[in-house]
Amino acid sequence: MISYMNVIGQEKLSTFLSTGWKSPVDYMEIRGDPGYLVENYSDLVECVAKLSLHNQHHVLLYRGQGREYHMVTDETRFTVIKPSIFRAIMGQPSPVAFPQRYETLIHADKLLSEKWLLHGLEESDPIVRHRILRWSILQHYEVCRTPLLDVTNSLRVAASIAALTSKNDFAYLYVLGVPQLSGAITASAEAGLQIIRLSELRGAVIPYYQMAIGSKFTRPFSVEWDESAKIVASP
Repeated sequence: MISYMNVIGQEKLSTFLSTGWKSPVDYMEIRGDPGYLVENYSDLVECVAKLSLHNQHHVLLYRGQGREYHMVTDETRFTVIKPSIFRAIMGQPSPVAFPQRYETLIHADKLLSEKWLLHGLEESDPIVRHRILRWSILQHYEVCRTPLLDVTNSLRVAASIAALTSKNDFAYLYVLGVPQLSGAITASAEAGLQIIRLSELRGAVIPYYQMAIGSKFTRPFSVEWDESAKIVASP
């Protein structure tokens, strides 16, 4: 018996490009496109509603950024969205930085686990048992760099973050297609990622304000997002 798995990034999508609506389209074309310009929040909502209607096999999550980052190959620019632990330093990847960042992460993870136990939590508590939950806390509160990427299921939160972090008169909002979510942790072997819902963590307050979700690439050097849309918002 041969089982064919869906490879993330190879599914056909329907989306807005800089030239308008297009269906089908693959993710590399989306990554290479400048993005679809919207003038206000109402237009953004209408665009996302259409994306949701035509990409029903994905759950749509959002990420807002004040600027965009690219990878340049053969004079072609592609959008890149990397977790902080894999990001370049001063524009250049550093092979020395990654082991140092990972050591810092492991040390912070150990300290968090010890502090949790000192405050009376039992060893059976999910945060004590599951490292990915502790990493999501370290990521969300910006303690150190992690393999996780902050996203949200709130379009308004993502748009607000994009606007607040932009130093120009425009910002970027990414619509990311992920597998169906279930419980505090969703693991998808097909997509090569884990998704952590921070609002499910006991005692966490900020996720209720930001409706935060963390995502971890389980194959970080070979897996790309199914990027359903790249929207440039002009306030």
